[in-house]
Amino acid sequence: DDCFYQQYSLFLYRTVPSLARPPSDQDAWSVGRTLTGALEPTASLDIELRQSFWRSVMRFKARGATILFTTHHLDEADTYAERIVVIHQGRIRADGPKSEIKARVAGKRVRCKTVLTPEQLRQEPLVHEVKPVGGRLEILTDRPEQLIPRLTALDPGLSELEVDSGVLEEVFLTLLRDSKAEVRGPSR
Repeated sequence: DDCFYQQYSLFLYRTVPSLARPPSDQDAWSVGRTLTGALEPTASLDIELRQSFWRSVMRFKARGATILFTTHHLDEADTYAERIVVIHQGRIRADGPKSEIKARVAGKRVRCKTVLTPEQLRQEPLVHEVKPVGGRLEILTDRPEQLIPRLTALDPGLSELEVDSGVLEEVFLTLLRDSKAEVRGPSR
C-alpha cells in the first residue's frame, strides 16, 4: 500500500521549485493508515496545486485513512474536516464535529437583496448582526425560518435569498473574543 505522505512529499518537491528539499519528518509523518501532523499542508501552494492536494487527500481518506492537519486556512478546515479542534494560547477552545462548533455562534447567515436598511433590520428581535456584503445584506440569526417570512412581509421585493450555517472564521473570532474576555476577567 502506497503512503500518501511520500506521494505528497514528492509532489511538493517536483512542483514547488522554491523547496530546496522535500518536506522532512518535522513537517509531517505517516503512521499506518493515518496521515498525522500535516502542518499547514497548503501554505505555499497556488490554487491549482492546493486543489490537487485536497483531491489526493480525499482519495487517501476514501481508502480508510484518518487525516489530521493544522491550518490557518479556516475555509479548508470547513470544507475538508469532519472534526475541528480550535487551540488558542495553548488551550483547547473548541473540539467536536463542525456542526456543533458552528452552533456556538449565531446559528445561520441569511443573505439577500432588500430595500430594508441595516438600521431597520437591527431593530428586529431575531437579528443578531447585519452587514452589507457585495451589494447584499448579510444577517446573522438563530432562527432563519422565522426571520425569512418577516423579511418578505417587510420587503415583498426581497431577492437573491441564501441561507447557510456560517463559517468557521466567525466561530474562531467569537472564541477568540471569549478567550480575551476570560483573560481580562469580569469588568468591575
